[in-house]
Amino acid sequence: MDRTHKIILSVLAVLFVGIITACVIVVSQPGGNEQIYTEFVAPAFDKNATVIETSDIPQSAQYKPLVVKEGFKIAMSSEVTINDDVIEVYFTSDKNNVAWLKIEILSADGTKFYGESGLIKQGETLKQLKLDSLPEGESLIVKVLSYEPDTYYSLGTAKVTVTIKK
Repeated sequence: MDRTHKIILSVLAVLFVGIITACVIVVSQPGGNEQIYTEFVAPAFDKNATVIETSDIPQSAQYKPLVVKEGFKIAMSSEVTINDDVIEVYFTSDKNNVAWLKIEILSADGTKFYGESGLIKQGETLKQLKLDSLPEGESLIVKVLSYEPDTYYSLGTAKVTVTIKK
C-alpha cells in the first residue's frame, strides 16, 4: 500500500469515528426524542348557561337553528351584539344532543382569539359571553367544540360565521 492510500484510509477512519461520535451525542441528548404530555384539565361548565324558552329570545337576535351533523344540533344568533366587552350570542345546545358543547369567539379569518365559554349541557342556552378583547371588523367566527359527556373525548368541531350588529 502506498503512502497516498494510507493517508486516504486514515482520513476516512477519522471521519467515520467523528460521524459515529456525533450521532451518539445527538441521540443521547435529553429532549431530542421525548414527547411532552400535559395533564388534561376538563373545561368547567359555564355558570351563565341556563334553560330558557326560545320565545324569550328577542327577534332582533336573528336566532336560527343549525344542524351540524346527526346528534349535534345548535341554535344561535346570526347577528351578534357587542356592548362593552360582552357579546350576546344566544347559543343553545339542543336538548337531544349527544355532546356537551363550548364555544370560542375568533376573528373572521380565525387567527385572533377573543374569548370562550365554559361547557354547555344539552338544553342549555348561553345568552352572553364576556370577551377578553374587543373584536374588529364586521363578522366573527363562533367555533363550536363538542365533548362526549363524562369522558371529554372530542366529538368534533364546527365553525359558524356571524355578523356584528352596529
